[in-house]
Amino acid sequence: MILDQNDRLAQSWYVLNPAPCKQFTMCTYNCQATPVHRSMRFLLTVLAFDVIALQSTCDAWGWVQRQPQQKYYTKNLDEYHVISWPKSSQVSGVALALKRRVIPTNAILRIFSPPDQLQGRAGAARIKFRSGLDLLLATLYLPPISA
Repeated sequence: MILDQNDRLAQSWYVLNPAPCKQFTMCTYNCQATPVHRSMRFLLTVLAFDVIALQSTCDAWGWVQRQPQQKYYTKNLDEYHVISWPKSSQVSGVALALKRRVIPTNAILRIFSPPDQLQGRAGAARIKFRSGLDLLLATLYLPPISA
């Protein structure tokens, strides 16, 4: 776009709209509302958002069992890349599911895990697209006071 130096409207439009933004859909879901026999594949298919933040993932999906010294697990599951921070003792576990068509695996710049005392309650991933868009996607589980 070539701007005339005297055209203030064109200059302000360019500053306010430098480039189109990437768009995606996102939801959060507490898996305690899902019967244990429901698989993660089923859940991701039903929800069908681009980014899905899951809480209370429990042990329903087998591969999210926590091993010593391992803070998180990743797995490609159908059209999603799933990052899981499994449960620790009585804490239920959280996960982020990212649709690979919208957020490619190579856009995941860094995965953040909480300190050991918060393991299974939070997790985050820094996403950076080639266009320059830089995001921090996070999931957090805060149990009710009675828990």
